[in-house]
Amino acid sequence: MSTILLVVHLMIALAMIVLVLLQRSEG
Repeated sequence: MSTILLVVHLMIALAMIVLVLLQRSEG
C-alpha cells in the first residue's frame, strides 16, 4: 500500500510542476 501511495504522491507532484511550467511559458 505504501508504494501505491508514494507513486500517487509523485504523480500529483509532477502534475503540479507541469502545470506551473506551462503557465509560466504561456505568460
